[in-house]
Amino acid sequence: MSIRAVAGIIGPVDGPFGQRAPRCATAIQPDRLAIALVFVVQLFVFPHFPGMHSANEWSRLFLVEALVDRHEVEITPSIRTHGDINDKSRRDGRFYSDKPPGTAFLAAPGIALRRALGGGPDLAADTRLARILAGVLPTLLLLLMLRREMTDLGVSPASRSLVLATYGLGSPGFTYALLFYGHQLTAVLLYATWFTLRRPAIGPGRAALAGFLGASCLVTEYQSAVYLVPLVVVALARVRPRLASIAAALAGAALPLAALGFYHQAAFGNPLKTGYNFIANPYFAKV
Repeated sequence: MSIRAVAGIIGPVDGPFGQRAPRCATAIQPDRLAIALVFVVQLFVFPHFPGMHSANEWSRLFLVEALVDRHEVEITPSIRTHGDINDKSRRDGRFYSDKPPGTAFLAAPGIALRRALGGGPDLAADTRLARILAGVLPTLLLLLMLRREMTDLGVSPASRSLVLATYGLGSPGFTYALLFYGHQLTAVLLYATWFTLRRPAIGPGRAALAGFLGASCLVTEYQSAVYLVPLVVVALARVRPRLASIAAALAGAALPLAALGFYHQAAFGNPLKTGYNFIANPYFAKV
């Protein structure tokens, strides 16, 4: 079911398909207020329970600490400092994150800036900043893209507001935006890839951006390859000129994939091996 169809159920749609909905007479449209509300709530809600040793988050956060504070990928020192976690890989007696590194790559520059401004290692502060960088801000970008697409489809401001607020505050997207997982960032990257490809004709510039975004999905969650397959089909059908655009898409994908390969080599001794090849927990390794 399309965005237009969903929004049409819950409210009126202005104008025929493909035409922009008329602007509201008010200076601030309700859909913009909905986005602002979602952003403020997500920005200030901070569920933090360090006693749980949140394995999914800490595995990624320990990699951020390793990259920023020690300029390495081994997380053994962080485990000794903060406590053990289940989500880790073991190779040659050393521990590494078993997660794809995309979220850590995104959060690391912000954590490094915090260090440069005098903020020492602090698990709570680093967690909060990492969540904002890899969850809250990408979700804001997603909402803006959704608003733009619904506007282009002629969905009314009232319906857009309801869709945006419901997604941002009443769906799993709200939960995952508040956690330093890969789920929400992957969703944003997948939608951004589609958003880049949604025009009938895609030139080399957009193809390069789509390649970069699509490859970034893989760097964040390996399983996103399943969802990238139909997007690749869309891209092949829409790129013009075909050979130049395909080359541009491959060039755009090269940087994220190279970073992923270098990380795998540093952590697991082979650019094609992942943390899942070295799972430390025997039970998880059997699954």
